[in-house]
Amino acid sequence: MGKPKRIASLMNCDRSEYGVISVDLDLLSRQITWLAGLGISSPERDGILNLLEGIQDLADPIEENALNG
Repeated sequence: MGKPKRIASLMNCDRSEYGVISVDLDLLSRQITWLAGLGISSPERDGILNLLEGIQDLADPIEENALNG
């Protein structure tokens, strides 16, 4: 049997009308790795990478702490 999916539900508490989004944390991790590996730095790429890493930190702090030390 496969590993269960790690899904986080995120919502903007200031704007509840935006609703809730679900994020597949394993897919997010792969996307961050891919984007970081492009090697071409630009303000746009770096901003998107920081945003995705911030979502990952907020959605799964225990996993992120284990990866970083």
